[in-house]
Amino acid sequence: SALRGLRAGMASGIMGSEVNNMDCTKIGASIRQLRQERGLTQQQLADGLHVSHKTVSKWDAGVHLDKDTTS
Repeated sequence: SALRGLRAGMASGIMGSEVNNMDCTKIGASIRQLRQERGLTQQQLADGLHVSHKTVSKWDAGVHLDKDTTS
């Protein structure tokens, strides 16, 4: 499925590298690109990952989140 492909892309391209504040913009751009390539809306991705659509919006924007990202 599109969501499974996105998860695989995120795991290989994003999760494998060390993440810091400087990387948030790049990570957000990667999440947005992978999501859009697979034809997923922010809401669809949020539903599949069990997070809020607001969280996915923040990821897309490259906003760094230190706390729980499910609200």
